[in-house]
Amino acid sequence: MIITQSNIQAYFRAEKTKGLFFMVFGIAGAIAALLFFMSKSWLFQGMAVPMTLIGISQLIMGYAIYSGNDKLAKELDGEEMNIAVMKEKELPRLEREIRTVGVYQKVELAFIAVGLIMAVAFRSDENREFLYGFGLALAVYVFAMFIGDYMTERRGRAYLSNLKKHLHTNGFFFTEPIG
Repeated sequence: MIITQSNIQAYFRAEKTKGLFFMVFGIAGAIAALLFFMSKSWLFQGMAVPMTLIGISQLIMGYAIYSGNDKLAKELDGEEMNIAVMKEKELPRLEREIRTVGVYQKVELAFIAVGLIMAVAFRSDENREFLYGFGLALAVYVFAMFIGDYMTERRGRAYLSNLKKHLHTNGFFFTEPIG
C-alpha cells in the first residue's frame, strides 16, 4: 500500500484520539484516586497512590500526544505530500516513536509483574491492605496503558511500512527489508 493523504490523516487522527483517551483516563484516575484518598479503607488509600501518579503522567502524556502532531501532519498532508519531509522528519520520528513505545512496554510489563506480585503476596494479610490495594491498582492501571501502547505500536508499524513503501516507489531505498 502506498501512503495517501487519507492514510496520513487517519494515522494522525488515531494519534489524537489516543492522546484524548489518555487525558480522559488520567483525569478519571486522578478523580477516583482523590475519592479513594478520602476513604477510611487502607485498601482504597493504597489504590489511590498509583492511580494518582499514573493518572497525572497519563494526563501529561495525553496532552503531549494530542497537541504534538498537528504541525507535522500539516507538513506531510500538503497537495504534493512532501517527500523530503517524509524522509527527513517523519521516517526518523516514527522509527524513534516505535522504539520508545517498545521501551514503555517493557517498563509497563515490569510494573504489571510487581503489582501482581504485591496483590498476590498481600491479598490475605489484613495488616497490609494498603500494599494489596497499591499492587492491585498498579497492575490494573498499567495493564490498561500497556494495551494502549500495544495498539500504538501496531498502528505505528503499519504506517512505517507503508511510508517506507511510498518512499521506495519515489526513489528512496533502504538497507533493511520493507514491511
